Amino acid sequence: MTGDMPEQTAPSTRPNPTPADRSPWRVSVERHKFDPMALIAGAIFMAIAVMYLLDAHGSVDARPGVTLALAVIGVGASGLAGAVWAMVSRRKRRTAEFTASDTPSAPVDLTK
Repeated sequence: MTGDMPEQTAPSTRPNPTPADRSPWRVSVERHKFDPMALIAGAIFMAIAVMYLLDAHGSVDARPGVTLALAVIGVGASGLAGAVWAMVSRRKRRTAEFTASDTPSAPVDLTK
C-alpha cells in the first residue's frame, strides 16, 4: 500500500509559485475553452433532476411527456448555442489573422 507517500502534483506554470502551489494536496486543473453547449445541457438536465426530486417530495407533478419535451428543448438549445459560439469564435480568429497579415512591413512611397 502506498498511503505513506504524498501524491505527485504537476509543476506550477506561474513565474513565482506560492507555498500553496507546492502543497501536496493542491490539485491543478488546466484552463480549458468555454463550452456553452455543455453548460446549457447540464443546466437543463439539472432542472429535470430537480423536477423529479420535487415530484418525489410531492410539490410538483413531473409527467414523462413534460420531461421528454424539456430534454429535447435543452439538447436543441445547447446545440444552437454551440453552433453560434463556434461561428463567433471562428469570425474573431479570422479577423485577428486578417489584421495581422494586412499591415505592410515598410511604408510605400507613392510620390514617385
